[in-house]
Amino acid sequence: MSEITKPWRSWNAPFDRGSAHRKMCGLLNKLNTSNFDSLAPQIVHWTTSCGRCGNVQYLHTMAQTIVLRAVTDSVRSVLYARLCRKIGDDLDKEDEDWMFSTDDANPSYIPSFPSILHDVFAETRPVDVRLDQPVMHEAFVADLLLYGVLSPKDVQEQVDDLLSHAEQGEEQSAMSLSRLFRRITRVDEAGYLLQQLNLLHKTGKVLEEDTLTPRARYLLMAAMDSVQVGPVDVFDSMELRNEIYNLEDLDNEL
Repeated sequence: MSEITKPWRSWNAPFDRGSAHRKMCGLLNKLNTSNFDSLAPQIVHWTTSCGRCGNVQYLHTMAQTIVLRAVTDSVRSVLYARLCRKIGDDLDKEDEDWMFSTDDANPSYIPSFPSILHDVFAETRPVDVRLDQPVMHEAFVADLLLYGVLSPKDVQEQVDDLLSHAEQGEEQSAMSLSRLFRRITRVDEAGYLLQQLNLLHKTGKVLEEDTLTPRARYLLMAAMDSVQVGPVDVFDSMELRNEIYNLEDLDNEL
């Protein structure tokens, strides 16, 4: 292991890896909207304890645990995104405190939590985009983007991959893009995020292709419509189209 990446112990604190992981999993099992403010700091505590030991592999394991839970538990996806933001902020503060308190001019390097999450996504994203899991996988990526855990640059490759698959007529990718659009349009920074991802222009180019299935085309057009102001649908034709394309629960799932 190189000198720059060897583990460091910022406060020289003992750390029981097995106990920490069991404790964190137990807290994640209990996490919900009503108890988030009380449980999240405890989860962050166990994660930063891991960071103090410089155990990058175990931080990776913790990130992987959170990602897999978020993908399989869409109801709590936003909670997990908020949790990742708190973990990342706290680990950054620990790192700043370490740099301030040590005279070592070349301290060992610990990757940021967002960079660890980025690596985990690259490893865990299912290859078969026809499955349901990629839809929720990208939904969690969108939540992390909205909470500032990941940057537009971090998710650009995944977005471009979805556009490429949608262009080939793969409807699950179109569904993922639709969810991404809808999540982004809920925040004040929607214009900035869409511009950074160049999402409107790229989606418009995909819609020019003849390879799109009618359902995929409708999903992408509806996503574009959610961003651009247009006439009010007084005849509820969108509701009828959702029923035709078997998308009745699309908004509820978000």
